[in-house]
Amino acid sequence: MLPALLMVGPASAGHITLQIDTTSTVRDDQLQSRVTLTNQGDESAANIQVHVELQGKRDSSPIQASLGVQRSYARAFSRPIAGLSEGRHPLVVIIDYTDTNGYPLTALSFAEFIVGADNPPRIHGVIKGIELGREAELELRVKNLDSTPRALKLRLILPKEISSSQAEYQIALGASSEHTVSLPVRNFSALEGSRYQILVLVEYDEQSKHSSLVVPGIVKIVGATDLFRTYRVPLAIGVGILILLFVGLQFHFRFRKPSGH
Repeated sequence: MLPALLMVGPASAGHITLQIDTTSTVRDDQLQSRVTLTNQGDESAANIQVHVELQGKRDSSPIQASLGVQRSYARAFSRPIAGLSEGRHPLVVIIDYTDTNGYPLTALSFAEFIVGADNPPRIHGVIKGIELGREAELELRVKNLDSTPRALKLRLILPKEISSSQAEYQIALGASSEHTVSLPVRNFSALEGSRYQILVLVEYDEQSKHSSLVVPGIVKIVGATDLFRTYRVPLAIGVGILILLFVGLQFHFRFRKPSGH
């Protein structure tokens, strides 16, 4: 069971906080999944629809009209997985819903499941949390934990409120090496003060077995005021330098000796 806690809405106003718990098991070439939502915020969610996505194919639940505070909602899914490689695979969970004003929102989570024998990933990844105003660079660091070079496929999973000009990447990760990937993101419709979970799926194949790593990260949506606070020190230094240059030029032109004729 892999829970995720997503908070959407300014901290000073009402907010919706969804806890997402997902369980997945493989039985007779079928992936059986169950997604449970619990609203731990102080505002009801509306028009809830649960989606599970595997290798680009999506299954969706009927729309649930409302999910009150401290109430739960669960949906079960089943999908054939015949033909999937042996090893570890990711399942993406996407929740579409609206607040009480009808504003559309998204929450993300994930689960992992095993086909045949497990093939745990021999890589490690981390996403540095960022503050997103209009545009930003999301930094993903990946590390190869052993002496086998690997060809990695990366896929960036974003809520619909956040966009990216490039969502898929391929990188060659050398033996016992590290690599940093900058992922461009921009704010499409996210509300200031909200926090969104984003995911990067990292997958590779070796010796006919599949392995995957899901790297979660948090994006905080900020406004101009927050950005000023973040960069107030370098801004203050820059303003100070400009003032010194202006004063220096004033003294230079005031006290310089006139040239002779």
